[in-house]
Amino acid sequence: MEVRKIQVVGNRSFATSLPKEWVVRNKLKAQDTICINEAPDNTLIITAGNQPQQEQESVSFKLEGIKNITDFIMYCYEKNVNNIRFFWEEYDYEKVMELKKTLPYLEGYDVVQEGDGHLEVAFLFNEFNITLQKIMRRIIYLSKLMIEAAEQGKQETVDDIEMSVDKLYILSKRIIFASLRNHKVRRENNITYDEEILCYRDICKKLENIVDVINEMPHKKMTKKDWEYLKQIPVMLEQTVFGKREESESIFSDNEHVDNHFHSINSLKKDIDHNMRTVRFTHQHFAD
Repeated sequence: MEVRKIQVVGNRSFATSLPKEWVVRNKLKAQDTICINEAPDNTLIITAGNQPQQEQESVSFKLEGIKNITDFIMYCYEKNVNNIRFFWEEYDYEKVMELKKTLPYLEGYDVVQEGDGHLEVAFLFNEFNITLQKIMRRIIYLSKLMIEAAEQGKQETVDDIEMSVDKLYILSKRIIFASLRNHKVRRENNITYDEEILCYRDICKKLENIVDVINEMPHKKMTKKDWEYLKQIPVMLEQTVFGKREESESIFSDNEHVDNHFHSINSLKKDIDHNMRTVRFTHQHFAD
């Protein structure tokens, strides 16, 4: 890790120098532009080049300077950083293993090069071959499969399905971020206004939350009637997101523990209803 002092420029701004090796490696020169983004853990992501809107981004970091590698790699994924090069002076086994354990959740990310003192992660898809609509439909279908597996007591299958849903949700975040700056991605996802992006982001999150609730339910305490009610959820979600149903019905249980989970699902479903009404209203009244 390199330590550099902060200098005051003009009594108003702060500045520091860039590592010479990084500047040379990225073929930068005086007056060139760099892009700076702040990650959730207060890490600054510095990207070479003066086109922050481009799809292909490549960044390099010293592993020692990253506090939380899981949050960092997920942030890069969501921000559409397609190539990340990690360097280190002293190998950190736990941090590298944590990085590799996170990659299976990030559809398209994989280690493409690894050696003494470096590791490279890249996004292997040339372009998105899946839309938000396909992701939402897939999550709803997986919720149906999860309910069936849970009723049969196949917990391993339930856990596998939950991981698949988590991966789809994280991929949706990457697509949503790309749609903010990429008109082609917007068209592919039938997005006209920024408000729709916020709606889809919330819908995908709520769908993922519903799957989490289904997995957390006390399956062994559920009655036949409870299972019948629960099986209606994927049908209602399908009708709400892809049909013309404005608002779906609520489900209830005589078992307090089960009913608490049903209440959570009802609340999440209500939020999805609201967001879909907003999307439809926008398309109906404001689309060109």
